Formats: sequence, C-alpha cells, structure tokens
Amino acid sequence: MVALSLTALLSATTHAQLRSLPAEAKAGHVRQLKNMTAVVDRAVLRLAPGAQIRDTANRIVMPGAVPDGSQILYVLDRDGLIRRAWIPTSAELAQRPVPPPFVPVH
Repeated sequence: MVALSLTALLSATTHAQLRSLPAEAKAGHVRQLKNMTAVVDRAVLRLAPGAQIRDTANRIVMPGAVPDGSQILYVLDRDGLIRRAWIPTSAELAQRPVPPPFVPVH
C-alpha cells in the first residue's frame, strides 16, 4: 500500500514539473501544419527530418494533430527548418507569453 502511494506521489510530482524549454525558442501561432510545412504567423516554414512536436503533456504528436491557431514555441536548425516545437502549457505561457497572431487588415 505504501509503495503504491509513493509511486502515485512521484508520478504526480513528475507530471507537475515544468519542461525545460530552450531560451532561444521562438514563439508563434500555427495556422496550418501539413505535408511537412507549417505556416507560423506569416512565415512558411518546413519541418526538419525527424522534427519533434510536443504537446502540453510533453508527448510527441504528429504534425496533423496540432490544432490550427495553436500557440507554439519552436527552434530552427541551421538550415532554417523547424527542429523542435512545443505547445506550451498555461504556466509556460505565463513565463513566456506568445505574441498575438498576425491578422491581416482587409
């Protein structure tokens, strides 16, 4: 019983920890993410081979599973391709706010 309680406590503590996001990560909103191409704010960016996208629970998600309009933090490789991206939690957004999305004026 004690071992089960300790395991539950450790897993809850681990889940509550913030991820260590790189300081150089850029922030933006994804409008479209398919076919290894992402539209982040006004820039069309390609995903690097083997790129990882992490959701708020730090699970790897497929590009097509990222909802349009999601706020993301991302790191580019030396070729300008998205190497890693994270969908930030509300706590992470409080520490590093994502600017509002670009809305074209018609």
